[in-house]
Amino acid sequence: GPHAIAVDVQGDVFVTGAVSDNVFRIATDGTIAQVVGPEGDGLGHPLEEPEAVAVGPAGEVYVAGYASSNVLRLDPDGTVTEILDATGDGGGNTLAGPEALAVTADGTLYVTARSGGFAVFERTPAGDVTAVLLPDDGTLLFPEDVFVDAFGSVYVVSNFSRDVLRRDPDGTVTQLVAPSGTWPLGFPVSPYNLTVTGSGDVFVTGYGLPYLLELDQADWFADLGGSSPGIAGRPELRAKGVLSPGTPQDRVLRHAPPNALMLAWIAFASTPLDAIGGTVHAFPPNVQLFYVADAVGSSSLSVTWPAGIPSGIDLYLQFIVQDLSVPDGLTLSNAVLRTTP
Repeated sequence: GPHAIAVDVQGDVFVTGAVSDNVFRIATDGTIAQVVGPEGDGLGHPLEEPEAVAVGPAGEVYVAGYASSNVLRLDPDGTVTEILDATGDGGGNTLAGPEALAVTADGTLYVTARSGGFAVFERTPAGDVTAVLLPDDGTLLFPEDVFVDAFGSVYVVSNFSRDVLRRDPDGTVTQLVAPSGTWPLGFPVSPYNLTVTGSGDVFVTGYGLPYLLELDQADWFADLGGSSPGIAGRPELRAKGVLSPGTPQDRVLRHAPPNALMLAWIAFASTPLDAIGGTVHAFPPNVQLFYVADAVGSSSLSVTWPAGIPSGIDLYLQFIVQDLSVPDGLTLSNAVLRTTP
């Protein structure tokens, strides 16, 4: 019973067997190998009914055992370690039936507890475990899927209570869809999966849902695409802000090489140019700014939008990233666009 799939930056595919209690890797050359078996870590922590798998920034693979109520980590050297068990955060919030996983660029892991506890847990790279969403945050009964966006907001879809929650880094929890029993068009639903696009749109589907529900987060910049591949994947740019005077404007770039030099191009009109293996939308640039990625290949910035900028101005933003692994020594991020109100 193959159940979940994840792909690493090299293109290797990891597949869980929910009935056979194992994980296979399908390498880019077609080689297939079992990388985690029913014995789990071999130290008394088995893998039973794995229903979720995710790949971390260092190539580590996380797998959630639904029936064994644990999470195992497979390191690139083949070592398997149990990193989360049924005790959850150790403070009374238990992990039963982990159903979904999400990993951030710094290796922070998020796990849903579907069949007991009804929590969403955060595990930091240092190993600290916290229940960041609980049943009193909305209703959160049978949390099915989890997603973390570039700004660190955690989204969870809850099957039985029929709601979608977002928890922002400051702890604020917002119900994007209320647990009303019926959703748009009057159809009763059991939401099951969600994802968030580069433009901030949240898409939700599930059992009994005869359509794809789109939730628009209006403060995000539109994602224009145009990126090119590099050693850490395609550099990914996300930005949000309404661009009104005195309001915050945030941007995050991920999946650059560690400590890479980066050039941000800002343009007020676009003449797309195919170059550097992608498409430069912020061309010709009106402003150029230099940045350096951090040790995990990320860069973030939050500024207050100034006064005096006219309405109706298109703002294109895109990064050129140093990457010595590719022939040109450069890669492109995607471009983003927003118009001043």
